[in-house]
Amino acid sequence: MISNNSIKRIDSQEFEALLTSASVENHADQNAIPAQRLVVLCANNRQARFLKHKQCLKQQHSSVAVHAFDSWLEQLWLNAQQSQPERYRQTLIPAQYSSAIWATLVDQHQSQLPALVNRPGLAAALEKSWRLLRTYALDVTSSSADEAYASHQEYHLLLHLGELYQQRLDDLDCVDKQQAANLLAKYPLESEQRPLALLYGFADLSPLQVALLNAYFDEYRMVNLPDLNKYCVVQRCSSDGDELERAASWAKQRVQAHPGANIAIVVPDLHTRKTQISTEFDRYFNCSAYLHSDVDQHSDFFDISASTALGEHKLVADMVELISLGSRSIDKQQLATLLQSGYWGQSYNAARAVLMRWLNQSNTPECQLGDLLEQLHRASARALATGDKPDHAELHSDSSAETIQRYRQSIDELESQLLCMANFSRQRHSQTLSSWLELMLKQLSALGWPGARALGSSDYQILQALLKQLKAMQRCDAIRAIPLSFTQFLSQLKLWLAQSPLQIEVKHPRVRVLGLMEAVGLEFDYCRVLGVSDSALPQSVAPDPFIPLELQKQMHMPRASAERELSYARELLSGLRQCSEQLVFSYADQIDGNAQQASPLLNELVSDAALDANDIGDETGQSSRMHSPINSWVQQAASLRRFDSVATGLAPPLKPGAALPGGSSLLALQWTNPLYSFFRYGLNIDVEQIAELGFSPAQRGSALHNALAQIFKHKSDNIAIASWRQQASYRDELNELVQLSVDAEKHPARPLAELLVHFEVNYLSCAIDHFLQAELERKQAFCVEATEACYELMILGHRLRLRLDRLDEVQGQALILDYKTGKTSLSAALKKDISDFQLALYSMCLADKKLAGLAYITIKEQQSSYNGIVDEQSDIDISGVKSLAKQRLPHCSSWPEQLAHWRDCVERTASEYIHGKADYHLRNPSQLRFYRDYELAVREEERR
Repeated sequence: MISNNSIKRIDSQEFEALLTSASVENHADQNAIPAQRLVVLCANNRQARFLKHKQCLKQQHSSVAVHAFDSWLEQLWLNAQQSQPERYRQTLIPAQYSSAIWATLVDQHQSQLPALVNRPGLAAALEKSWRLLRTYALDVTSSSADEAYASHQEYHLLLHLGELYQQRLDDLDCVDKQQAANLLAKYPLESEQRPLALLYGFADLSPLQVALLNAYFDEYRMVNLPDLNKYCVVQRCSSDGDELERAASWAKQRVQAHPGANIAIVVPDLHTRKTQISTEFDRYFNCSAYLHSDVDQHSDFFDISASTALGEHKLVADMVELISLGSRSIDKQQLATLLQSGYWGQSYNAARAVLMRWLNQSNTPECQLGDLLEQLHRASARALATGDKPDHAELHSDSSAETIQRYRQSIDELESQLLCMANFSRQRHSQTLSSWLELMLKQLSALGWPGARALGSSDYQILQALLKQLKAMQRCDAIRAIPLSFTQFLSQLKLWLAQSPLQIEVKHPRVRVLGLMEAVGLEFDYCRVLGVSDSALPQSVAPDPFIPLELQKQMHMPRASAERELSYARELLSGLRQCSEQLVFSYADQIDGNAQQASPLLNELVSDAALDANDIGDETGQSSRMHSPINSWVQQAASLRRFDSVATGLAPPLKPGAALPGGSSLLALQWTNPLYSFFRYGLNIDVEQIAELGFSPAQRGSALHNALAQIFKHKSDNIAIASWRQQASYRDELNELVQLSVDAEKHPARPLAELLVHFEVNYLSCAIDHFLQAELERKQAFCVEATEACYELMILGHRLRLRLDRLDEVQGQALILDYKTGKTSLSAALKKDISDFQLALYSMCLADKKLAGLAYITIKEQQSSYNGIVDEQSDIDISGVKSLAKQRLPHCSSWPEQLAHWRDCVERTASEYIHGKADYHLRNPSQLRFYRDYELAVREEERR
């Protein structure tokens, strides 16, 4: 590595002046450098695009060449081939060619390798080490290695295979990128030499890059990025999940407040967290597109710059599944996905519906291609013999004969396509890679791939990238021209597609999610940097296993020394600080159970920024300049000038006789954190709700409660339920009842797509059916006395309203049941200092009646279960409901004692709220993610 401190630097104003003076329109200044003699080289393509776009916005029309360094190198090689073909005759090969050669070398020399070595992984590691060696140690040879590193066997293996790799390239008359750069540096082209190069966005330079710059430029200067930053915020989060949730919420708030703003979120380990980030951001941005049936579901709210392997995109994945249909057993779920795919044939039609119905009725997890062909043959024969018409809207017609004819034609067409693919994948003779690819493309064309519909922007980019990679694969016969069986060809194809990254270009996303190095040199209105912990920046030392450590340190290779990583991380963070006026750094206290601290480099940034102390967040704090429901309330209250000074930790007490709001939720939140309870119920500030795909859990629970209340209103005991379930109309009546309950919960301002409504009805119908079956399996008869019954408790002179889901009479005793759709636990309700007050409040509702027990019922799609507690003297026997004696509670030995203990806990916690206790006392940190908006209003003295 060449330190950036040893390179002459220019500031951003000088940089802009040079670009302006080199513009096409500026011919007056004789001291100006002509545009054709000046080159701007960027660290990556994104920076190059940014600079070009910036010049266009300023309307400077500069003709200065702006290139990413790798693109400039490729263009330089092409120019060299045109001007001096005798010296630069070799072909510059793509990265996959290099990988194929290294894989071949490892296969050929497996006798020299340990028996259990992972050969594909070893080939990739050797290729990476060789590339690193040729980039940083330009003059290393085998003879020098023999003298200096005679005992380093891994290094000798690398050099031996590296020499064979170079020989293979020479035999093919090819060069890789490192070899091309070496040749261009050794024999520079006079026609390409320039007086000056400006380097933009580089954190370091390798010796190979320096050699090229010295060969083609009289002088090169590093551009100091413009310092845009006005303030920094350092935010501490409880976990990496909490940090990601905060980032998504922060981005959403910025989008809502400033729709046209340029917003970025920078993630150092973006490639490893891409799936997690995509899922979290989908919750905050894309869900709204699915909640409205008239909204385009492909709107690009955010763009994650981490590339995805070409083989992971659905268009390509479906192609691979199609060509391998006849070669193996097919997983039923994969086949169902393939039958519903729009990337082949005429999309979903009656013929595919035949197979889907058969799959739904089949009990086997896998099937053969022959099974599919047999089902299609039977369907065609049945339609011809009996005149059965398909149940598919596309084929409905006034003419029954016409319908059946079109139905049979669709079956024949699908049968022909499946036979075609079976014949392709069952070919016995081996062929070269190019022959297989040519045959595969013909077969895909016959299948109607990639579908009859017009491709969107993303699919079009994927298709073009795929065709480009398939053309590159066809030229691989020159490297590995050996016959392949179909299984070998399929393996090669999957490997090649897995090694071909593709970044979908998204126009004007609202939020960009970038890697650390990509963001340096760009400019944003708002920028947030995640994961700035001591374990991430600077990175820990991780030297290459095939290169001697002494050589790595000597040549300043990446990850070789702590000094190099510290310098590199400092350059990156400095570049990030200069990319935005509004900058937030965050880190997590814990990752996978390991404690984390803020990167020590943040101290340099924060101290240099002369920050206002109020802008630096704490464990869950955020900048005071951020928008939130709390800020909205403060602004509204300020405008009304209604402020009273109160002592820290105290809120106005509840007025005598006033109702306690919120039911059991009030007491639970008061126990979790009294200040949260004051915000929610004293000031009536609700936390921001995240949009859900389909029904929210609250909506689904409400629909379930309403449906069950209607059922038990008319079928009040187990005998009535059993009789109803045996009736032929049972399923239709249940679906109709659930449909009415679901319709009642639909939000008029947020209409759901019909597909999601259908899903909710099916889910709840199935869940209720399983629940009723579980009810009939109870050992004792029961009678439902009340459902959704309203009660009013008097607690210390204040009313608290409750609603009981259900009250049963079992063996002459009362049993309270509460429906749940998620996980349930009794531990929070049975400990000495209870945090779940629901069962305690329910027990107080029946003070005038013998209460034998209470239980939660978990109702899910596949099964229902009971979890509760009963009096040790009770005869109630339900699976999952235990007697108090079996709980072995140290603070309560009898049922009356437990009921009294519950009342004491309720009155003690309610008393805190009634008397205005509102100090910051967080007892359950896991609840932070639900109430992060409240944390914005917490002062440091309260938090302490």
